Amino acid sequence: MKEKIGAVFSWIGSFGSLFAGACCFGIAPVLALTTSLGLGFLIDDAILQRLMIFSLLITAISLFVNARRHKKWVIPVLGTVGGFGMWYFIFGHYAAVPAYSFAAVMFLAVVLDAVFLRRCRTERKSSLV
Repeated sequence: MKEKIGAVFSWIGSFGSLFAGACCFGIAPVLALTTSLGLGFLIDDAILQRLMIFSLLITAISLFVNARRHKKWVIPVLGTVGGFGMWYFIFGHYAAVPAYSFAAVMFLAVVLDAVFLRRCRTERKSSLV
């Protein structure tokens, strides 16, 4: 049960930060969906920056908690570097290509985290049998 909670938090955090990044870049479908749901107030950069920081913190904490289980410490470091790079290139020095690249690195870290958690869970179940 704890593995699922950690995996869910890392997915929620990564999608929240990717959503904030997509809104900051002005990707039309994301902006249209946000506005049509009545969440147009989220499009303000001051709100998006706080949302992204909060989401990245959730992602980083859950990746580090999950790394204690699967013992792959490069994954939370990769996710944290990807998240910080994405934040920096969106709010610090606006550059689209590096921000997308760092977002892909962070998303890759979350996917790898889920894969290694699943492997760790199946190895533990097979050792109990």
